[in-house]
Amino acid sequence: IDSDDKSPFIVIWDINWAKISLDNPNINRVIETINQTNIHGIATIFYSIDETERVLRLNSKHEIPFIVEIPHIESYLYTNIGCSYSAREDFFNKLEYQNIHLEKSKERLIPIGWNMLHKAPLIKRWLYIGAAFNHSY
Repeated sequence: IDSDDKSPFIVIWDINWAKISLDNPNINRVIETINQTNIHGIATIFYSIDETERVLRLNSKHEIPFIVEIPHIESYLYTNIGCSYSAREDFFNKLEYQNIHLEKSKERLIPIGWNMLHKAPLIKRWLYIGAAFNHSY
């Protein structure tokens, strides 16, 4: 989760959760499915290209307001972290309907600042813990 003390927003990132070979004949359909999922979703799915491995890697982000006045902050964070996974689930459902299957990424990236967990203020500590939720598909 990315935060800045000067902004009332945080960004929930989910990096490298699936990949597809650049040589896969379905790659254009996957990109179109990403666009269709983003039209109706709260979280945004995007891709990056790894030229070394010749794969398209899938990622997502979800930007939300985050201010001290939000009541029931733990429930609010839990719900919004879940939105990122809902976008992913919707995307996979659309692919399954088209009979397209992607390789789930086995390697997970450690969020920047994870090692700073013990030094973070309480609210930031909660954000780091929220980033550690790991739903599998």
